[in-house]
Amino acid sequence: RAVRWGQVYRGGWLADLSDEDVAALGRMGLRLACDLRSPDEVARHPDRLPHGASHVHRPIIGEVSRLRRVVTLYRKRHRVQELLEEVYRVMLDQNGTTFAGVLRLAADPANRPLVIHCTAGKDRTGLAVALLLLALGVPEETVIADYTLSNRAFEVLAGRMRPEMSRLYSFGFGEVQLRPFLLAEARTLHGALAYLRRRYGSLEWYLQRAGLDDGVVERLRAELLE
Repeated sequence: RAVRWGQVYRGGWLADLSDEDVAALGRMGLRLACDLRSPDEVARHPDRLPHGASHVHRPIIGEVSRLRRVVTLYRKRHRVQELLEEVYRVMLDQNGTTFAGVLRLAADPANRPLVIHCTAGKDRTGLAVALLLLALGVPEETVIADYTLSNRAFEVLAGRMRPEMSRLYSFGFGEVQLRPFLLAEARTLHGALAYLRRRYGSLEWYLQRAGLDDGVVERLRAELLE
């Protein structure tokens, strides 16, 4: 079986779309934007959506204290890849119910076509869409290959994230060191999925613990596979 085309899209923020871009989304029949950004990100850069499309906010959190964030950034400023992998582990541990909710939205035909997005479209969104594809039965190597497609938009992403990245220079980061933050590297997602299996046993058990019953997964597969 194959995943149905044109039902679920993954992307970065939709705040700077041109009128032509918005019209293109309208022609695609977009019904829902599932926004994984923080409340502050949403307030500063609200989505632009076509007429008839709805916005739902499902923030992905990675909550640690400000002091711990500063200390961790300083200690791991020469080990950025390790720091990024830790971010993914925290996202998995703290957002099970949110990820389950995203899959529940995707299973409902009233919400599709659906775009799932955050700011860059590769970390919060990349992980959410990876879990969705794995729940459909897509092989892990294919899921990881899909995740790395974000690298085709590296220059756009780098430009968008440059203001955020500049704040890290005070911690001793350089541009070369920060490059992993801008890339969707296979090892990052591979490490996150290996951690999920170690800690939770399987994706199925992870989703069940998060409140997603088998009926939703079955409906997801019935709707999105052909």
